Amino acid sequence: MASAQSPLSKKKIFEDDRLLTLDLSTDLKGLIAQKKLDTWQSANVSLHFPDSTVISEEIKLTARGEFRRKECFVPSIKFNFNNTTSPKLAKLGKLKLVVGCGMKSSDEKLILREFLVYKIYNLFTPMSFRVRLLRINYTDTRGKIKHYTQYGFLIEDVDDVAKRNNCREVEKQVFRTETTDREQTTLVSVFQYMIGNTDWAVPNYHNVKLMRPVTDTISFPYTVPYDFDFCGVVD
Repeated sequence: MASAQSPLSKKKIFEDDRLLTLDLSTDLKGLIAQKKLDTWQSANVSLHFPDSTVISEEIKLTARGEFRRKECFVPSIKFNFNNTTSPKLAKLGKLKLVVGCGMKSSDEKLILREFLVYKIYNLFTPMSFRVRLLRINYTDTRGKIKHYTQYGFLIEDVDDVAKRNNCREVEKQVFRTETTDREQTTLVSVFQYMIGNTDWAVPNYHNVKLMRPVTDTISFPYTVPYDFDFCGVVD
């Protein structure tokens, strides 16, 4: 793990499975009230690592997720670590944070189930999103929402998934399911069937990313699934 003086890399974050503790202090009430807006706000984060290293810096965050912005009390979050106020965390860039739809223990259980689905899929193929489990201590800087603690997890950025597999992301091109890499898409299909998930589709890039080797611009792209919250295993 990086020392408190050196910048932290995304590779280090997602190669380690040990639990991280995150103290998150922000205008939580404001985030919830403006969850339908793409508004970035300041937040203070303290990451506690297993080797007792602690990194505390000021970052930016915003609400994300179409469904969760509409239906959840607490929206999912995107972090922007790349700020002048966060030099030690800057290399993490922008990362998605999956949190509970609410503050109850039942919401937390769903998060843990989805985290495990990601970890199971990691066992089948490296062409998958890595995740890192966090124990998050939430503090509302305005004191409008009571302090609470809940599990959540960070999701690896799609560009890093592609880079690990010597690929680049494919966007804004129309593909049918049968015009993607057959072996990889078959694996995805069987896995989705296993976990009871119908909430994905290739043609409109619904809960999948597509990528192909950097040296090949015409091959059928690989399918990489994500967002398993509606699968039968989770709920």
